[in-house]
Amino acid sequence: MSSPFETVPPITPPREAIQPTIILPPEEAKEPSHLPFVLFTVAALGAATVAGLMQSGRLSLDMMLGRKPAHVTAAAAAKPTPPPPVPLKAGAFAVTSISVGRQSYAIINGVSHTQGDRLDAPDAKGWWVRRIDPTVVWLQNQLTVTSVPLTDTGLKPLDDTLHTTTGGLKQLNDTLHPLN
Repeated sequence: MSSPFETVPPITPPREAIQPTIILPPEEAKEPSHLPFVLFTVAALGAATVAGLMQSGRLSLDMMLGRKPAHVTAAAAAKPTPPPPVPLKAGAFAVTSISVGRQSYAIINGVSHTQGDRLDAPDAKGWWVRRIDPTVVWLQNQLTVTSVPLTDTGLKPLDDTLHTTTGGLKQLNDTLHPLN
């Protein structure tokens, strides 16, 4: 008796009986080719894109041919001389603190700065932090590089009344609650 779960090998015809056949649809049933329409659409969109870039000035025939435009060569021939660097007045920048590490910081004129930050003081414009060393900050303005050393600003010593248990708490309490 055969069980419904037994597998039976499929019946296959001999190799000689299998012949490949290709069935082609009749000529009137073939779909029309969309290739000319697709090529025309791609060409039209490409031409419109190039025309828009040329009209906006982002593309020119000189660029496509590898030549420099006339206005670029004229500007390169008449290089303007940069304005002379503004000399740094003494005391324009005061470095009061420096912290050196992976990212170095310097307190310059009361503001924290890192390398690359721009600095402006009333008497000095266009300066930026070139480098921060442990005892000096290097500033640059165009081609001028100058150093500003770490200065002692005359910090006052700690007021011991703030650090005592009763004096500091009383003064803090008076500051926070003036009406009590």
